[in-house]
Amino acid sequence: MTAPTRSAYYWDHGTTEAGDRPEQGGPWLIDSLVWTARYFPDWMMEGQDLAISVKDLAEYEKTGAGRIGFSARGVAGEIVLTMDPSGWILAVASIGTDEVFRGYIDRPWEQVEIWPVGATPGPQDEGPGRIGKRQTWLGLSVADWPALQALAEGLEAVMFEVDEEKLRTLMNPPAGD
Repeated sequence: MTAPTRSAYYWDHGTTEAGDRPEQGGPWLIDSLVWTARYFPDWMMEGQDLAISVKDLAEYEKTGAGRIGFSARGVAGEIVLTMDPSGWILAVASIGTDEVFRGYIDRPWEQVEIWPVGATPGPQDEGPGRIGKRQTWLGLSVADWPALQALAEGLEAVMFEVDEEKLRTLMNPPAGD
């Protein structure tokens, strides 16, 4: 199983046009994604009544792997984020011992891109998986990850997003709290 054919790129507004080196930008992005799970644990699948809970299980700098747990409808799993020797972040989601998703992540601009195994992206191509710049939404193409068809219910992509109602409550607690 191979990483995309182009080199991973980790954009940061504070760096040069060359971006951060993978050994710097990759671990930073892994920790950022884990941090999002810690502070925004309530997610929904867009268009469906599917609540998803996430939690950080380990930070990259402490263990060499970022781990994000998830659960929905009584099914629990884990997403493991590690640095691939290619310079890409490798994301593997499993439920029990079964792998259900594998993708390669980089950050060529403000949004994060996710590519399937063996992808051959051009320099200007956008990934078939995307995470918003504030990391509050995630979209994945069903064509590139066919295992998602059961969730997509005929749509071309699945979209996951932070539960806005719970986020508003978190950000604006009732007076007296």
